[in-house]
Amino acid sequence: MKQTNKSIKFSFSLLTSILLCSFCYGQNQLTEEMIKKINLTDKQGIYSVAEVVKFDQQVLRADELVFSPNSVLELTNLDYDYILIVANKIKFTAPLKKATIKRAFDVFAENGTDGNLGSNGVSGTTGGKNGSDGTNGGIGQKGGKGKTKQLPKIYIITNEVTSQASNQALDYINLKLLFPGIDGGSGGNGGRGGNGGNGGNGRKSSSGAFDCKRGGGDGGNGGLAGKGGQGGDGGDGGNGADIFFIASDSAMEILSYSVVINTGGDSVAAGLPGAIGFPGFGGGAGAGSIHCSGGDSGANGKNPVPLNEGNGQSGKEGAKGKIEKFNISNVEGLHF
Repeated sequence: MKQTNKSIKFSFSLLTSILLCSFCYGQNQLTEEMIKKINLTDKQGIYSVAEVVKFDQQVLRADELVFSPNSVLELTNLDYDYILIVANKIKFTAPLKKATIKRAFDVFAENGTDGNLGSNGVSGTTGGKNGSDGTNGGIGQKGGKGKTKQLPKIYIITNEVTSQASNQALDYINLKLLFPGIDGGSGGNGGRGGNGGNGGNGRKSSSGAFDCKRGGGDGGNGGLAGKGGQGGDGGDGGNGADIFFIASDSAMEILSYSVVINTGGDSVAAGLPGAIGFPGFGGGAGAGSIHCSGGDSGANGKNPVPLNEGNGQSGKEGAKGKIEKFNISNVEGLHF
């Protein structure tokens, strides 16, 4: 029985170690590809952030990353899967003054395309005495769904967080990370309905010398106007960015005071329905003659009921991003 208990304890300990290891070396830690990109990126001695500095590369690598009071580091290229901010030291010249790292806010998800026009109805013809009816206009096509744009993962990697005030112990920073998700694109508007076909004209009458051989034919009815297409669905809001701090214990303690806003993006308006087409005109009556009366004109087409296929559906809000931390000692091969 004692052997069994030891075996159970060993198995539980092994399972715990595996789970912890999975957390430490999971997919959110630096991959070999990321480490290689960092090491191959030219390192700047001091990267100074004063007022607003726009950065459009995937890797920012510096020996010292220095934030001035009320400065903003704006990441403008959001097409990467991830962005790496790497510095041996992150310095704040005035740690109680606000410093900000944020995504560009002039980047938007694409709107859906408008739906195509519905097909026009076919006009009637005069194949016999009476003209045939025009066919109904086709329904406009549904608008396209708005797009969703996801943010890259953001990695902040450092050995040390410090201040120029050597006589002031740095235990707090006023750092704000603004990476809310991008709102979804609007749905495209529905396509306009097709026009109803016109009714065919009635055949004209034919009189003999003393009587009517064939009365005038009736005109065909015009086709219904096509319904407006349904508006496109609104795009889903993008998720807030996942933020990963990879740092020493002392640096992590300070970075943990950062204010992180990475809520999900909203879904914007769904598309509007398309306009209806035009009803077809009724066909003309066959003309009368000396001994024959003419036919009746066909009725004009009507508007459809309902007029359109309605609005599109709203998309979903994006999810809040994750915030995770990893100890820099678990990363191998990285050169600051």
